[in-house]
Amino acid sequence: MRKLVPLLCLVILSRAAALFAQGTPETIKVGFVGDPYNYGAFSLANLAGLEFAAKRVNSAGGLLGQQVEIVVKGDTCGPETAAGDVAREFLDEGVILVFGFPCADSARKALEAFENRALLMSSLVSDPSLSGEGHPYFFRTIPPDDYEARLIAGLVKKNAYKKALVVNDGDDRNAALARQIQGLLAAGGPDAAKTEVLAETIAPGAESYDALAKKLRRPNPDVAIFLGKPADAAKFALNLKAAKLAPVMVGPVSLFDDDFPALGGEAVEGSYVVGKDDILLGPEARAALEDNGSRRAEATAIYYVYSVGAAQALFEAIAKARTPFDLALVKRHLNEDTVLTAMGPTRFDANGDIEGGAGHSLHAIQHGKFVIVEP
Repeated sequence: MRKLVPLLCLVILSRAAALFAQGTPETIKVGFVGDPYNYGAFSLANLAGLEFAAKRVNSAGGLLGQQVEIVVKGDTCGPETAAGDVAREFLDEGVILVFGFPCADSARKALEAFENRALLMSSLVSDPSLSGEGHPYFFRTIPPDDYEARLIAGLVKKNAYKKALVVNDGDDRNAALARQIQGLLAAGGPDAAKTEVLAETIAPGAESYDALAKKLRRPNPDVAIFLGKPADAAKFALNLKAAKLAPVMVGPVSLFDDDFPALGGEAVEGSYVVGKDDILLGPEARAALEDNGSRRAEATAIYYVYSVGAAQALFEAIAKARTPFDLALVKRHLNEDTVLTAMGPTRFDANGDIEGGAGHSLHAIQHGKFVIVEP
């Protein structure tokens, strides 16, 4: 059964009643499912983002001449999820455009229940496995957790590095990222097969990584992927230089910090780092945040903008398809057309993942500064 926190449940259900009361036969219904129990603040941010986008399109005359009506339901993540039942309720009510289902288990069960008869747009589910499960009508504006790994492994393959060192500091996220990168380098074609992978785990905050640098003299990797803190990465780069080793350094978003080039100096020149542009600074994002009274520093702000972008992209695809009911045609526009949303230029790849990783991009360190480069 569904478990709901009373206060948050009341907020979501009261909004549902108000929105349903506004509905008329001349509406395009879109569903929303939030989890007030586990993802209360984030679910409310997602709902607010959908409401903002719907208000915008409705005030401009509607979508295909019809007002957008939001049908809100609640569920919980985890083993007790009733996502399948909720999904079937939507189908019974003729709602085939749905937002929400904030965790992988609930999204997966909903997609299974939909049986390709409804489209699910998510702004919270980041589990990478959903990308490869063959759900044709699943889209998301939040980048999958392995997006950084894909960028890094893609760089190694593109530059045909033959020996890659993957170092992580034991942090849960960095250890998982290391496994993802190693898996991608070990699979996916002849280029990947030519890359020998060395793996090392270090203690964060050590005074020096000189012992590891000396140990690497014999294998002599041509690329070193460092998954840890900026100060530790700079220290490791200096140790490598002292050991007369010169692998190209590569790092995730955690190294996208001015401390890395400042502390590493010449030892990190030419390094590659996955950077994250602040999409909340864009004019469309700022307008959406101002309407909601949100501040960039709030933890839920980015998820609110993810939701606004998701709704704007879907509404634009429906407008181009000239119908909300031909899901294959709506999907085609989502995959093929780039539209301007609160997230900036927005388009989805064949797996339904947002292209460009919602601001993630490769940067090179040039003269001590981060400069965007082609992936």
